[in-house]
Amino acid sequence: MITRRLPDFRHLRYLAIAATAFLFAYSPIEAFAGRVNPNSEYVAPHCRQNGSCVRGYHRTVPDGTKCNNYSNRGNVNPWNGKPGTKSPYPETCR
Repeated sequence: MITRRLPDFRHLRYLAIAATAFLFAYSPIEAFAGRVNPNSEYVAPHCRQNGSCVRGYHRTVPDGTKCNNYSNRGNVNPWNGKPGTKSPYPETCR
């Protein structure tokens, strides 16, 4: 009598867990943020007239409201993962 071993699918469970962890870890932080402006732009490094130099950075494209900037409370900067701390007062953001 020949016995056949059934295939072992335990490795697929580990693969599914690893894939889920990978997708969660590398998904954009914006997906978990509050009301962040989805449009961003890169500001190149430059020197000001007073001689101080500014490193390059990403910012939201100006759209007339302060409520959806990366630095505002309730939002998360997708480029560095830091939560916003500033109040957009006097605007009310709901």
